[in-house]
Amino acid sequence: MEDEDNDKSQYQSFIQQLKTKTMKRLFCLTLISATMLSIYAQDRKVDINPLAIEYNDLATKQILVQNYDSALVLINKALSLDGNYTLGYSNKVGIYVGLKDFKKALIAADKLIEIDPHYPDGYGMAGGICDIMGDTIMAFDYYKRGISCYDEKNLKANDPKQLITNRAYRACLLRLIGKEDEGKKELEKLKAENPDNFAFDQLLKLDRQTYLKSLPK
Repeated sequence: MEDEDNDKSQYQSFIQQLKTKTMKRLFCLTLISATMLSIYAQDRKVDINPLAIEYNDLATKQILVQNYDSALVLINKALSLDGNYTLGYSNKVGIYVGLKDFKKALIAADKLIEIDPHYPDGYGMAGGICDIMGDTIMAFDYYKRGISCYDEKNLKANDPKQLITNRAYRACLLRLIGKEDEGKKELEKLKAENPDNFAFDQLLKLDRQTYLKSLPK
């Protein structure tokens, strides 16, 4: 209980630094970057409608060039074919974040959690969106639940690639609850273990100082 209170205190202190518009935009970038890790790492499952996978792949290509309106049309087609397609809903969250429609993004994230309560990506995304919308208490709850899910998944993970993705997203969540040093060290460790994976480079660059310097004057 004391550890929980300390975590919340640390988080509330951290969140006071995130009240500016620029830092809210940083959360968007972190959210999308973490989503990209899931896009590339998730295995193709035989029980997913093949046409839904095809539409999702087309949507992913549009996301990568920030053509979010076209991506939304395609992802909706995918989800109309398979309403339990978790990666489809994960991408839909990223699309709405890109469109800055955060209320719809949260609805999509909650749908993701409803479909699979043990799918931790949904909690991380929902937490980031809540932070953007100013609901820091709910954000903290989502993040903690996401970290717990990743702890469970990491104990059971048999696929080395999936374990890498789990560790990376867990590190992102640690940074989002104010445990910057712990999260960054894990990302640095992952980068050292996987030097050819440039996703870790992008996540490591998303600190406050670097982002603020990149903004137009």
